[in-house]
Formats: sequence, structure tokens, C-alpha cells
Amino acid sequence: KIQDQGAESVGSWTRRRKIDIFEKKFIFIPINDFLHWSLCVVVNPGMIKNAYSNTDTNEEDECVEKDVPFLLFLDSLKAHQKKKVQRHIYSWLNFEADRLGRFQDLKKDDDNGGIFRYITMPLLEPKVPYQDNGWDCGVFVCRYAFSVLRLRDKKFAVATGRNPKEKKYNMKVLLQNVITKSDEFNFNMDDIVRLRREFATLIDNLSDMYKQKEKSRLQEKMRIKREERLGATMSNTGGIDV
Repeated sequence: KIQDQGAESVGSWTRRRKIDIFEKKFIFIPINDFLHWSLCVVVNPGMIKNAYSNTDTNEEDECVEKDVPFLLFLDSLKAHQKKKVQRHIYSWLNFEADRLGRFQDLKKDDDNGGIFRYITMPLLEPKVPYQDNGWDCGVFVCRYAFSVLRLRDKKFAVATGRNPKEKKYNMKVLLQNVITKSDEFNFNMDDIVRLRREFATLIDNLSDMYKQKEKSRLQEKMRIKREERLGATMSNTGGIDV
């Protein structure tokens, strides 16, 4: 919807529920385009201040690790256009920041059209398991999301320094250690096949439960209607003669 109608078109999703996305560590955004699913995770959006270099920072402070914001892009076929994805997400993040009146101090010093952009929130694509067929992308998205969720207690922090290239290199090393080499992302196609079968079993079980519940609902609805018709008939005839 953001792609077709802009960030404003989804503003009600967070406004109605009074959600401040900048208080979240992870924001999971499943992406569907050209019959394929991928996943983008917004990490540490509220830490955008750490992405801005401080010219007064001394060398010791530059070595201090800070939580950093970035986009984690996970595509099991490497089929989606990363630049298009990040452009729409930056637009949404900037829209939400304006709507909530957040980071006004950064905005005053920023003349590049928005505080969320590639230089402040890079898109990173660490090496992860990939699919070897043409139909399991949805299962991979679920498995990726589960793996990231299990990392919720991990710190995504690096020494920011003054050199953007150095910071990005540090972030790539961080993701290599925290994601690529982690137990959470240690799965293969056998696990995906098993998970797909478990999904199918779960859907079948839920379907049976739904059908039974719907059957009971319809029976109750029919019972109420019969009682209403009977009551109306008795009212029209003045009751039942004994």
C-alpha cells in the first residue's frame, strides 16, 4: 500500500492504536511483490541520533559501542529490489517521525529531505539460508522472522566513529557474528520442508475448529429464529388453547 499510495495511506495503522514505532526494537515488514515474499526488519529506529556524527566527539568516545539503526533485508531468492524497498520504508519512517514530532533537533540540522536515509540507516543483507525451489518464500519469511525475534535480547551496537564506511564495515561484521554464524539462523531446506508440513497441519486443525465453531453458530442462529417465529405465532393467535 505504501508503494501505491504513499506513507500517508498507512498512517492510521499506528495513529488509531497510538503506537510509537520508535519505541520498538524490531519492526517486521513482510514484502510481497511479483508473487514473491521477502522480509525487511527495521532495527533500532529510535536510536537514529546515534547515526549522526558528533564533531565534538573525541577519539575515546568514538570507540564506545552504541546501538545503531539499520534495515535488515532478508530475501530467500534475492529477487526483490532493495533500493525500492528501502526508499518506501525511509518515507514511512520520516512520515511517522513528523507525525509524532520526534527528532526535531535532528531535523533542524538536516537539509537532505529526511533524517531516515541510507547514510543514517543503511540497508544490510547478511548471508542467511536461501531456498532452492520456487515456492517456499513464504515459509522462509516466517522462519527469518522467528530467527530475528529470538535475537531480541542481543545488542546491535557498534563503534560509530566519524567514518561512515568504517561504521558500515563494523555493522557488517556485527551481523556476520550475530546473524550469519548464529544458532538462530542455522537451518536448511530440510527444516523448511518440515516447517511447511507443520504449517499445513496447523491450518487443517484450525480449519476443523473453525468449521465446528461456525456450525454451532449457525445452529444457534437457527434456534433463535425458530423461537422468534414461534413467539410471533403465539402472539398473533392469542396463545395456545388447552
